Amino acid sequence: LHRAVSPIHTFILNLEALPLCLCDPLRVSQIVNNLFSNAIKYSPYGGQIRVTLSRQQNLAVLAVEDEGI
Repeated sequence: LHRAVSPIHTFILNLEALPLCLCDPLRVSQIVNNLFSNAIKYSPYGGQIRVTLSRQQNLAVLAVEDEGI
């Protein structure tokens, strides 16, 4: 979805393969869309956007990092 919006950015994904939690897919999609949109908007031209999804104890943790301010 976001590569089509921003072909100049490099997306680096580090995702655990196992299902991490039960959730509302619509709400999670909205959250992820907002995080990705902000990362694209505030990253320098052609910057990297790193996405990590992991389990920490009994929580699913999503981190989106960019090279912007």
